[in-house]
Amino acid sequence: PLTLLAVGLSSAMEEYGVAPVNLRTLVPGLSLYAILAVAFSWLGIGSMRARRWVRPIVLVLSWLWLAVGVVAMVFVVFMSPAVYEEMAAGGAFPAEAVVAVRLVVVLVLTCLYILLPGTLVLFYRSDDVRATLEARDRQIRWTDTCPSHILSLCVLYLLTAYFVVLTPLYGLVVPVFGSVLSGLPAALVLLVSLVLCGYLTWGTLRRDVAAWWISMVAATVATVSFSWTLLSVGMTELYSRLQLPDEQLLLVRQYGLESNTLMLVLTIVTWAFFVAYMAYARRFFHARAGGPED
Repeated sequence: PLTLLAVGLSSAMEEYGVAPVNLRTLVPGLSLYAILAVAFSWLGIGSMRARRWVRPIVLVLSWLWLAVGVVAMVFVVFMSPAVYEEMAAGGAFPAEAVVAVRLVVVLVLTCLYILLPGTLVLFYRSDDVRATLEARDRQIRWTDTCPSHILSLCVLYLLTAYFVVLTPLYGLVVPVFGSVLSGLPAALVLLVSLVLCGYLTWGTLRRDVAAWWISMVAATVATVSFSWTLLSVGMTELYSRLQLPDEQLLLVRQYGLESNTLMLVLTIVTWAFFVAYMAYARRFFHARAGGPED
């Protein structure tokens, strides 16, 4: 609701030179907020009713939230000074106001990205919470037989599918092995990616070792493909092919996201962390899914 309120306020501020909010760019955020609203309501009710399935789901979501929050805070603290320097250089705000704005932003984001998920992790991972839920809810739930590493991978694949579905909002543009596909070829690549995410979610939930191997291969191929395109085409050309609003392109430049080196390092580091996590989770996958151990 606050996002919708911001849209109305931005429209009212057009006469003062404030650029209106692009509704197309709000769809990803609004849809994600809607999903989170349902999830938090569902988990909140489950917590009040002391259902044992709540604990593993909250822990998986909170750890993912915390990991993303740490990365986001790194960008905010170390890569956003250019944004505030531009505010001060423009003369529209005094230097003291810019410092105050930056401090407030860091404090608010620290609460949202670090303290809140960190508190959920500390609370739900405690032995007391586990014992309380098991005492209040003695029925065996599906989460009791699903390792947290399996559950976290399923959430990751579902989030990937979510972002694949949203890609057409920014134009049918897909980087593939040194070139940038568009139109029907790009749509086919996205469709294959969506089907692959669905299979990996299903296969991982069944703990099928084939899903583990396919995931490792797919992650490696995707990393090589994007890195190759990055070195051949460059982020500047890739962003120019995307239908990004001017205000988002400005933020991309201010945060240095047009840097090929930065994006290459982020891509390789992300792949390395994923491979390491998959190597650790290998013990939970079986050669034959659906066996007695499931």
